[in-house]
Amino acid sequence: MITDKLTIYGDKENKECISALVERCAQVLGAESFSTQVYTEPLSEDISFDKDAQCVVVEYNDKDKVPERVRCVTYSFSDNRSDVMALNLQHREYSDCFELLHKVFMSRIFIPHTSGYTPKQALICAAILLSSGVSAERIVETINEILK
Repeated sequence: MITDKLTIYGDKENKECISALVERCAQVLGAESFSTQVYTEPLSEDISFDKDAQCVVVEYNDKDKVPERVRCVTYSFSDNRSDVMALNLQHREYSDCFELLHKVFMSRIFIPHTSGYTPKQALICAAILLSSGVSAERIVETINEILK
């Protein structure tokens, strides 16, 4: 399972939701697992990274806190320099949605209110799956299919 080597730091609800969504997507996508640390909240100055982590997923503003030797994938709601970004967040009657931007690819993710997931959780899930080598196009298709 992809979540066997996935360590998510942050509040319990975000950790559980992100882990569950990543696992569901990985089963569909056949994503490979490798040691990944994910931070859902801003990093403190005294953060220490697992020496065995092959990748760290952080909010773009925290990129400079990750040691250069560690592969880093970033996410953001506001900075287009991140590896994956959520644009044009919309709160609709039955769902929230946003455009996921990765390099030149952009497509919309829809999150029904009944799914129990938040845009932040879906964005972090996308960053984790991107770190495992899955294409952004396949990630968006899979998340949308799972959440509908």
